[in-house]
Amino acid sequence: MTNLKTDLIAHFTGNAPTGDRHFTPNLKEQQVVPIGTQKGVGAFNGYRVPSQMVWAIKGRDYMISQLAEGTLRGDNYKKEGKWTPIQDAGKAGLSSG
Repeated sequence: MTNLKTDLIAHFTGNAPTGDRHFTPNLKEQQVVPIGTQKGVGAFNGYRVPSQMVWAIKGRDYMISQLAEGTLRGDNYKKEGKWTPIQDAGKAGLSSG
């Protein structure tokens, strides 16, 4: 974005564009791939990641155990107040009159 900004400013002011910043990519690999239920492979900053570490950090059940129990118990709706009908029929709806 810096190069784009300097080019646009140079275009609108009529000045010659200044030097651009050089992009240097990060070539160090950083990935973890779980394979099956007990194994995995990975690399971080050019070093191998042990299979046990990949196993320890991988997702087990994608947090379904935390979500499903509360949903089945109805935790999202426990604090909802009891519904009571509106007694005055004239005040129901959006009209004020």
